[in-house]
Amino acid sequence: MGTILGGSSIVCPSKGKNCYLSMRDSRKDWLETKAGELGVLASEHPFTLETTFRWHSKCYPVLQEFRQLFYRDGKRFVTTDTLSLLGDVSFAMWVGDCGKMQGKQLLLNTHIWGESNKAIAKYFKILGYHPEILQQSNKTRILLDINGTNDFLKYATPHLPEWLTI
Repeated sequence: MGTILGGSSIVCPSKGKNCYLSMRDSRKDWLETKAGELGVLASEHPFTLETTFRWHSKCYPVLQEFRQLFYRDGKRFVTTDTLSLLGDVSFAMWVGDCGKMQGKQLLLNTHIWGESNKAIAKYFKILGYHPEILQQSNKTRILLDINGTNDFLKYATPHLPEWLTI
């Protein structure tokens, strides 16, 4: 779930009934780390290199269920109910995929979520954080307050590789 929030995609092939997970990143080592956790789902030749490093799974019925959680009418969409399912590892994958520190605050690149950024901000408010929806370079970001950042990272950091810099 965390890597979907971070930008990975659930893809439904035009002639298939099941979906597959597609991950991409410019950081080969990060992609390999995530792929290691998902190895049981991997396709026969999961890695490719295009403009970025890519990995994809085989098609599985369970991925259709994830697609229903994160897409509506073919577009990315998320609710606070879906976000309430997140755990520590999801937080780690999310921040590893699209998080960076801005001073002492965590900035999540959430532009792919469009209107769902409101639901993401609401979710963080439910957790007691004080998120701010920002527009930077015409892209939507969510900035957590210092206390929210510390709490979020308290859960995420133990599940991140030591070499990964946020």
